[in-house]
Amino acid sequence: MTAPVHISSDIEWRPVTCDQRDHLFWVEHQCKLKPHSTYTDPERYIYTEWAHPETEEPMLRDHRWPDGSQPCRHEVPAAPSPVTTQEPR
Repeated sequence: MTAPVHISSDIEWRPVTCDQRDHLFWVEHQCKLKPHSTYTDPERYIYTEWAHPETEEPMLRDHRWPDGSQPCRHEVPAAPSPVTTQEPR
């Protein structure tokens, strides 16, 4: 079993369908998202939070039950994160 690395609890998440999740992962981000936090108990539950490869901003959450006891769930941030401004040089 792997312990969570980091969970973005300060972000509001909203559910998306499997098709929406696949479009985000495979089309919009061309499979370049990287694991940001994970928790795995292969016999019961798999959780993965995916982040943008450059900004490390969380973009997608997957919840899966390998035994089929529950349907998979996917979530995306409910609203875009605030824009970070830089000081003028």
